[in-house]
Amino acid sequence: MSTTAAPELAGVHHLKLPVRDLGRSRDWYANRLGYEVAAEFVEGGRLMGCRGLHDRARPPGER
Repeated sequence: MSTTAAPELAGVHHLKLPVRDLGRSRDWYANRLGYEVAAEFVEGGRLMGCRGLHDRARPPGER
């Protein structure tokens, strides 16, 4: 077992969560938590991923 201390986190840069219904999850994050869809990743006509931004996560000059 390591005796090295875990690093202290100042925030989360990105997070990937597998979900069953991406469109529904995207809408939930937007409507409930205030995320804005910044990009969608579509392959073969199917939504495969999306990128969301939140106002509180942006630097003050970009809000």
